[in-house]
Amino acid sequence: MDVNQFNLSLRNFAAVDVPKKIQEIHQKVAMEALKSLVMKTRVKTGRARGNWQVENNNRPDAALLITDPDGGTTISRGATVVAEVRPFSVTYITNNVRYIVFLEDGRGSFAGDHMMARTIEEAKRMFR
Repeated sequence: MDVNQFNLSLRNFAAVDVPKKIQEIHQKVAMEALKSLVMKTRVKTGRARGNWQVENNNRPDAALLITDPDGGTTISRGATVVAEVRPFSVTYITNNVRYIVFLEDGRGSFAGDHMMARTIEEAKRMFR
């Protein structure tokens, strides 16, 4: 392999292989985080669990009027969005029910579940 062939290979690697690998990792992290968040969200009516929303390059800002006690529909809906991830993009996983902070952090004698904090720590360990 001469220098020109090497440079061409390196350019191709940087232009094709690196973005593809980044996209794959992004999708894996997003899906694992979504599944973790949904399944760690406590269920009374299923509204908090059903309100995990996934969007690429746009943060959802409204709560949904749906319930999903088992979480399957929410995960499937998010998987559809995650499948459309592009390299170097941002995926937002958001829950906009008013009481999500209380479920996360707790309040008074109500112990928080810390589903977001725990999911972030799990992702750090998983993808080191």
